Order: sequence, then C-alpha cells, then structure tokens
Amino acid sequence: MPEAICASPDYLARHGAPAHPDELPAHRAVGFFASGHDRSYPFELVVDGQLREYALGHWIAVNDAEAYVACALRGCGLIQLPRYHVEDALRDGSLVEVLAGWRSPGLPVSAMYPQHRQLSARLRVFVDWLVQIYADRFGPLP
Repeated sequence: MPEAICASPDYLARHGAPAHPDELPAHRAVGFFASGHDRSYPFELVVDGQLREYALGHWIAVNDAEAYVACALRGCGLIQLPRYHVEDALRDGSLVEVLAGWRSPGLPVSAMYPQHRQLSARLRVFVDWLVQIYADRFGPLP
C-alpha cells in the first residue's frame, strides 16, 4: 500500500521541507507506535535501490492513525503513513507531501484464508474483487 511523508504548511514554513531523505534526521516527526512496542516506527524510504530507515526525533507519539494525522495537521511534525489516510488533506492543502520523488516500501496487504481446504468459488471471487479494488485505487500489485 503506497505511503506518503507529509506535514502541515505551518510546520514546513517554520522548518523547511527536506529536499533529500538524508535531511530527515534534522526534522521532527510525530512518533507512531503499536501497542506493546516500546519505540516508534522509523520512516522508511528506498534510496539508491536500498531500503533505508530514518529515526526522527519527536516530542509526541501516538498509536492511532487519526491522532497521528491530527498532530500533523497542527504542525507537530512530519508523518509517514498510507496515502489513503491523507488524500483529502493533501488535496485541500492542509497537508503537503514531501520527498515525493522517493518511494517507501509501502505496507503489505494480505488476504488470509484456510490453506488446508480447496478455495471455494465464492472466496476466489472475493479475493479477485479485492485485488481489482486495490489495483484500481493504488495500481497493480507488485
């Protein structure tokens, strides 16, 4: 699932926009962590064909996507998350994408079903439908 790194226009006016991924550590992020983990997720980008992780400092960390976006909208720092979470904010200008020339590895999308049984026709149609919905929205699966 494609991701975007973005920030509010206010944050970018105060701190500038990174022009290259190597400038990320000089910026502040909104930390995001999963319950049960003791550290926030680093930003991930593919640079020169290699996956690179960037640990950014933060003064606030959340474990909810809506709170993550809300913090960015209020100028708390950069965020990296699936693009569908911020499409409206990017469209109306309340968030601005940075480093659009670099791609993240994206998040995996999985459909899980029992392997020990033959795939039913209804389940096959459903999985095919999910693949088509994904392709229509985000492009073909890798």
